[in-house]
Amino acid sequence: MKKAIILIILSLIISLVYIIIPAVPVKECNDERVILTDSSYEYAYNIYGHRIFKSKAKALKQFKKEYAVTLDFLKNEGFGEFNTSYDTLSKYARESWQYTVYEHVDNEELIKKQLFGVSSFLYTYFESDFRTYFPFNWTPS
Repeated sequence: MKKAIILIILSLIISLVYIIIPAVPVKECNDERVILTDSSYEYAYNIYGHRIFKSKAKALKQFKKEYAVTLDFLKNEGFGEFNTSYDTLSKYARESWQYTVYEHVDNEELIKKQLFGVSSFLYTYFESDFRTYFPFNWTPS
């Protein structure tokens, strides 16, 4: 009985390490290659040396505000409604940076400029999430 309890406690501790540790900022980020430079996007490095957001919620709120035109354009192009589900974020991250604007649309230059920023933000957003470091190929929804 004691062994079972110890194993359960140990497995809980190990699970928490995979969830909490990657999201803890351990070093300030002064990377010159950062695309999003607004002060709302506070960057840091996690224990693995990956750039993360200190506050994912604050960064996401600012991102939705700044990139509303581009997100609306991508939604109308068939990317689906922007939300924080893993599948939607993956599609936006993988495909937005290489999307080409073929037809004339309002704010065309702004959209062309921001398409790479969408991917850049989302890859950092992924690094800030425990699912990136989860030891199994399973993503909780």
